Amino acid sequence: MQKMRLCIPETHQKLAVSFLRSAAEDGEQSLQTVTLDSSGKQPPDGPGVSLPFHTALLCGCSPVFKAMFSRPEFEESKAKKATLQNISAECLKAVRDLLYTGSTDVDLDTAVAVLEFFDQYEAREVLQELERWGKKLLTSGTDQESRDSLKVLQFIKEAEIGKGDDLPCYHD
Repeated sequence: MQKMRLCIPETHQKLAVSFLRSAAEDGEQSLQTVTLDSSGKQPPDGPGVSLPFHTALLCGCSPVFKAMFSRPEFEESKAKKATLQNISAECLKAVRDLLYTGSTDVDLDTAVAVLEFFDQYEAREVLQELERWGKKLLTSGTDQESRDSLKVLQFIKEAEIGKGDDLPCYHD
């Protein structure tokens, strides 16, 4: 299957600066890692994967993760681990790559899963950046990049990504 690139250069830069600021202010606590586990999604998608993420990075882009990992009443905060339902290993790896490097190469199905992930966890700034990136590719990309970005933008529009499903138990 053809791969496409998802990019968030501006958001990635802001997250990196925020991460460094947090590390300077909060010290070791913001440098702690938590584990996101995709084993909640069962085959046929294959086995899940557990990946470490810095709390400052996750909390900097998602108010849901911020509440999940900073409020002591939540099990995830105590365990420093969250098992995510309906997230494939491929999607979680792409999310990690996107947050840590600013881009990832994925197939269209994984691109859609990444968008759903960021929508579910209310990472609005990341979604807005992906939408800006997609619109830019429409006018300046190759034919294939334009077709891919059009598919992603169409998905955003149809699914109303960015409005988010409420996860009231994790809101501040």
